[in-house]
Amino acid sequence: MNARIVFFALAVLLPLSYGCGTVKSYVSDEKVAVVPYDTNCLWNLKLGRDYVSQGRYELAKEHYLMALASSDDAETRTLVSHELRAVDLMIKTQR
Repeated sequence: MNARIVFFALAVLLPLSYGCGTVKSYVSDEKVAVVPYDTNCLWNLKLGRDYVSQGRYELAKEHYLMALASSDDAETRTLVSHELRAVDLMIKTQR
């Protein structure tokens, strides 16, 4: 009886301990691409667009200004400034 328990323990627990104890390296030597977009800029741009869709133009203007201040590339800067001008026109139209 004891021999069966020992055999079972060796047959089952030994492969489990080997499988759980191995360490795989998930770090590769591949190069990482760097994009010119700032995450804060994109987040504020998204929030600004969300606020425009809700009709909350003053909050959208604040987030567009923060996105414009944190943008790193010219393409995003022109996009944000275009949307900022559109929100300014919407605010002026409502007054």
